[in-house]
Amino acid sequence: MRRARKLYAGAKDVLDLDGELFAIDSTLIDLSLAIFPWARWQGTQAAVKLNVVLAVAAELPQFCTLVAGGVHDVNFLDEIAFSPGGYYTLDCGYVDYERLYKIHRAGAWFVTRAKRNMRFYVAQSRAVDKACGLRCDQTIRMGGAKARRDYPEALRRIHYPKFRS
Repeated sequence: MRRARKLYAGAKDVLDLDGELFAIDSTLIDLSLAIFPWARWQGTQAAVKLNVVLAVAAELPQFCTLVAGGVHDVNFLDEIAFSPGGYYTLDCGYVDYERLYKIHRAGAWFVTRAKRNMRFYVAQSRAVDKACGLRCDQTIRMGGAKARRDYPEALRRIHYPKFRS
């Protein structure tokens, strides 16, 4: 991986960001319970989970872990050393305000989908060009006491309608 990273060190991100773009995700790898009894996951199933931080421009893994299939995705955020100025995209399965605040404190940025039950209040709204699909651009603060404690700073919320195919 080190050699491959050197080859793609100069790879330019097509989004022309001022920092490196990373995608965080996981995948479940099914295993045979007869061969891997230590990997029991659900009843008669066996699996491990591969967690990956992918450097998008180079299309190479930056960091990976292999854990038991039942380990929740959000725990992977505890293992990552976030790069200052980096942009991290992740799904709502990784939403934990204390862990997201760790990304903020590292001087990095994150983009995620909000969970449906997210409680917040709008501190500021900005005008948007609805012709490009954007529905709102807001500065928000968390609404619940625990969420406010875990992420005490303001967040930026933008909303695009769901795409239907």
